[in-house]
Order: sequence, then C-alpha cells, then structure tokens
Amino acid sequence: MSDAADRIARRLKLPHLRLTLALANTGQISAAARALNMSQPAASRMLAEMERILGAPVCLRGPKGVHLSETGGALAERARRILTELSEAGRDVVEISAGMAGTVYIGAVTAPAINLVVPALQRLKAEHPTLEANVEVGTSDVLVPRLLEGQLDFVIGRVPGHMDLASFDVRPVQGEMVRLLVRHDHPLAGERRVALAALTDFEWVMQPPGTPLRRAMDYSFAIHGLPLPRVSLVSTSILLSLSMVRRSDAVVPVSDETGALLAGTPGLSPAVTLLDLAERIDVSPYAMITRAGRHLSPTASLFYEEIGRLIDDQAEGRVAARQGLAGHSGWQGGYPE
Repeated sequence: MSDAADRIARRLKLPHLRLTLALANTGQISAAARALNMSQPAASRMLAEMERILGAPVCLRGPKGVHLSETGGALAERARRILTELSEAGRDVVEISAGMAGTVYIGAVTAPAINLVVPALQRLKAEHPTLEANVEVGTSDVLVPRLLEGQLDFVIGRVPGHMDLASFDVRPVQGEMVRLLVRHDHPLAGERRVALAALTDFEWVMQPPGTPLRRAMDYSFAIHGLPLPRVSLVSTSILLSLSMVRRSDAVVPVSDETGALLAGTPGLSPAVTLLDLAERIDVSPYAMITRAGRHLSPTASLFYEEIGRLIDDQAEGRVAARQGLAGHSGWQGGYPE
C-alpha cells in the first residue's frame, strides 16, 4: 500500500462511509443528512472533511441535487461492502452468543419457495424453534440485486443475463416444467393431450417479458410456428393471476410445483385445474445463489445446508422414480411427458 493510500485508510471513519452511501442512495445532501439523523450543516462539514482526506471531490452538484463523482462512486461501492460485512459480523456474534438460531433472509422464485424453502423450515423448526425465516418471493431480476446489496442471505433463482457471474457462487438446483392453469369449467378442462395450437385464441395471463417463464412460453409458441397469444394481464402476482383465471377463460402458465399446489389446495381445487398439455415446456434451471466468497451467518448457513440436503433427497427420489418406470415395458429413458 502506498503512503497516500495508507493515510486515507487511517483517516477515513465509518461515519464518512455511511454518508457516502447515503449520498449515493438519496442524491441530496439534505436527504442523506435526514437518513443519518444529523443536520444538513453537519453533513456538509463531514463531506468537506472527507474530500480533504481524499484530495478529490466525492460528489458533484447539479440542478436536481448531487451525484457521486468517479471517486465517490468507487468509495460508495467499498462502503456498501464494508458496512454490510460489519452488520453481518454483529449478527453472527449475537447468534453465536445466544446459542440459538436467529433469522435468515431468503429470496426465491415461486417454485423453490414452495418446494424447498417451506419444507426446509419445517425440518429445522423441530430442532431450532426460535429460527425465523424472512422469505421474499419474486423474480430473479429483483432478488439478485438485493442479494448483492446485502439485503438477502441467498437467493434461489437465476442470475440475470446482464449481471457478472463472477460476482456469485452458484449451486444448480433443477429445471422447472411449465403447467397451464385454467378455471375448472374452462372449455378445454378435462380434455386429453391439449395441443398448444388449441390455446392461441384464448386470452393469457403472463409474467413480464424477459422473465424465464415468459421466455419459455414465447419460445414454445415460436418453435411450433404459432402466433403469440393475446395477453390480457401481465403480472408476477399469483393472487392476481388466480383472480383473472377464475373470472374468465384465461390461461396462466405456472411452474409444476405451483400448479400442483394451487390445483390441489382445498377451497381452490374446485375453482382451478391444470390442462393436460400435449407439448412439454421447460424453464431454464434455477440455482442457489450467494455472493462470491461471502461468509453466511450461522442461521443462514444452517438453512442453506438444509435446503442442499432437500435438493439431494429430491434428486434421489427422481432417480428412483425413473428406475421404477424403466422396469415397465415400453419406457426407454427420459422423463415421461
């Protein structure tokens, strides 16, 4: 480390880092001061002090507030990591000192939230009754940035295509099969081997463009030479999608696990059902995602390992099922349609 770098490292304090991050988040000195419970003059003095230490401007004034300079942006990125690590260190100490499981913060797309997170929580609660899981269900493009910001311990989803894979440690889980959910008295409910071509004239409820489920559906229509169907509602909300389906002949694509849960849930099962689709539609595999090189808290590590065991158990179950099917005549390997 050079003398200048060493001098900056010794003189910068945590309040400087917190102010830099607040400026990055708010774009205004007054708003940053409020976020830190300090007066605007005090924030301005601290900013001036920080710029003297760095020998460069941290932010540049504009007509609508301030934006970080190149120096300020680099410092804010480091500040985010340092403050996140300190927060997590405090959390580790509290959990270890208390000798009990604490809280885990998980992001998950819908299928693994149902198929992995809930069963893992049920398993762990028997031995760790104080464990609390905060689970945010959403799309990967929302969850993965929150992982990078330190707001989530890990995510079960997919790394968005525009993000650098080197920023993450990725453990593949499994792919998803798409099922089509309709109301129980839909014109095609109960039909055998419904072709995708028979569904193009119905209205659809879809996830936003670019999401894995939407891409899988668009690709399936394209490879079968079919026009894209009319989309009446675009939403990631299962409740909103169900409301639309129950009131119309709309079709909504969901993951296999989500479809099985909704079509088999008492109270819902008379209202919605799954179509017997002739074509198989698959979504790209999802994975367990952590920040590269990140140390998980004791509770997060406990949950991560339990989900890993569930994944292994489910994989063994699928192998056993395939072996069982192979014992019947006519099955030549692969998954049944």
